[in-house]
Amino acid sequence: MKKCYNLLIFLVVMPTRKKTSFITVFPESARFFKELRWPGGKKKCVRCESDTIYTLKTGRLRCKGCGLTFGDFTGTYLGQLNIPINETAHLLYLFSLGLPVYRCRHYITISMKTAHKAYTLFRRAIYDQSVQAFNDALKVKPDLKEALRSHFMLDFLRNWEADDRNVFFGIVVINGTVYTFPIRSDEKSNIYISKEPTQNRTILICADKKYCIGIIPVSGTHLLIPKLIHATNHLKLNTKIESFWTYLNEHLFNYHGVSISHYSLYIKEIEFRFNNRTKDLFHPIAKMIVQSAPKVSILDKNQLNI
Repeated sequence: MKKCYNLLIFLVVMPTRKKTSFITVFPESARFFKELRWPGGKKKCVRCESDTIYTLKTGRLRCKGCGLTFGDFTGTYLGQLNIPINETAHLLYLFSLGLPVYRCRHYITISMKTAHKAYTLFRRAIYDQSVQAFNDALKVKPDLKEALRSHFMLDFLRNWEADDRNVFFGIVVINGTVYTFPIRSDEKSNIYISKEPTQNRTILICADKKYCIGIIPVSGTHLLIPKLIHATNHLKLNTKIESFWTYLNEHLFNYHGVSISHYSLYIKEIEFRFNNRTKDLFHPIAKMIVQSAPKVSILDKNQLNI
């Protein structure tokens, strides 16, 4: 039987701050994340990957091979957060439920700024994993890979596109899974998306039966998501892509403002939620954040290796 630990959540009234806060039990939270980090208790050095590891009195780990001293979460996404691990577990629980930070402010003991940082880190872990999964999926679909490369000029792509009026991205279904990816939208690509205003509408253009183009209007430095307005073109759409488009619009609207500089993180997060909408998201995301994080995020590299 698979062994697991329940993260106990208590309701505590904190009169000094005049707010109600959920606090998770620290020992259970630490043990839960450590078991995800080291399956079967087999620990490895984060530098040389040696398994000759011993524990110091301080609780930190040391490698007999290279002499490196490190913590259980050194080099992981989780290790980049300088907050108690029980608070991280609580934030992750709220994040997995889809609650934005502004709705969680009455139930956390840390600042809104720190909570935003934690949420961004969760989204970066999802982003990096999603891009890697997309690349792996395309390796077994050479025809689709070539079609996307020629259609959207992905060899020349370096950034998720946005201008002062709209943001653009592609949507494709591979083996029943929806993936989003950046595209070019200038006169050099085989498709040219008009730079005219979208009249405060989100638009889904059907480029092919397997992939589409999403356009979201911009207002200032944030995406503009009109309530219950999801315009599409007249071509017949892939049912799964159309469902994802409606799902995307509804979730972006609930965030009450998504910055252009981080919109790709939100889109990838919603892509992940859509593909796993019938599952409990807490454990999959927890597994992501205890994995070794690249020194430079795939998002920071500004490239898609296809």
